[in-house]
Amino acid sequence: MELTAPISQYTSEFTHSVDEKGRVALPKKWRAMGDEGDYYFAWYESQRGYVVVDTPAGVNKVTQRIEAAAGNTSVKLKLKEAYFGQGCRFGCDSLGRISLSKQLMEKAGLKGNVTFVGQGDSFAIWNAEKYAALQATDPSDVLALMDSLGV
Repeated sequence: MELTAPISQYTSEFTHSVDEKGRVALPKKWRAMGDEGDYYFAWYESQRGYVVVDTPAGVNKVTQRIEAAAGNTSVKLKLKEAYFGQGCRFGCDSLGRISLSKQLMEKAGLKGNVTFVGQGDSFAIWNAEKYAALQATDPSDVLALMDSLGV
């Protein structure tokens, strides 16, 4: 059975504080009905140093693309280990707070304030200071990025 996400697009940026127990409130407008269980899947994006969060539909899409990819089976297994083995499932508590694995929190430096950044069908969780510094030194030019991709 394939799972689907009721949220169609994650948009905007939100900065929230991580509490003493390592929990942070998910932006209210991003909450989905039924997200209390292991609804979301988080993994570490090592090139830029943040956490990516996929919905069940996003995880299904990644799984299908891996299985459909031509190529070496050992490369597929390595990718699955990197994506699934280092990731974690999580949901919201009754107050809308989430808790990621300690490993993901440490890798991405998620403490103090974190910034949630919409990515359309997924979202990112950044260390707020790191994200602000990146935006100050490398602001995104949406039209230039679209042009470079032929969008």
